[in-house]
Amino acid sequence: MITEEVKGLKLLKFENLAGEAGLVHAVSTRSGGVSPAPYHSLNLGFGTRDLPDNALKNLKILCDGMGLPFERTVRMRQAHTSNVRVIETAASGIAPYAAEDTDALVTNIKSVPMLALSADCALTVFYDRVRGAAAVCHSGWRGAVLNIYSQVLAVMRLRFGTEPGDVLAGVSPMISAENYPVKDDLLE
Repeated sequence: MITEEVKGLKLLKFENLAGEAGLVHAVSTRSGGVSPAPYHSLNLGFGTRDLPDNALKNLKILCDGMGLPFERTVRMRQAHTSNVRVIETAASGIAPYAAEDTDALVTNIKSVPMLALSADCALTVFYDRVRGAAAVCHSGWRGAVLNIYSQVLAVMRLRFGTEPGDVLAGVSPMISAENYPVKDDLLE
């Protein structure tokens, strides 16, 4: 991953996606926001005990730092599912629009920031470089068991004609097996 510092933000970018025209992406860190302890700065979680206004201000800071239109942001109310939501029109006015019970967002509309959150789950960006379609996906162990990645690619293929060979993907830092032991019944 490439580490970039922009306007007080520390952002991580996927090397294989960094040069793709038309794609702006990053995994944010906690640097550069307004939230007090215990959220320590750039909290983007609207479901925490942090003030919702802080999360909103932080999202504006992130969008500004990345050159993205805050008012068109779409986020997920993640539920550890394999549910994929297609963004068919650009949101405007009330930001951030929240897609309910969703763990992946897909669109081919330019300048629609899609936000996924994670503490220790994988966040994945998919980019169809031929058709300009993109997806962001949240996947913990439940999403992995439900094969959410397959669902994302199936939706991209049905909606935009995406071919798997045209897709680049980047997976965020996440918890590791040594730090997250599971019982044998889950492994099976």
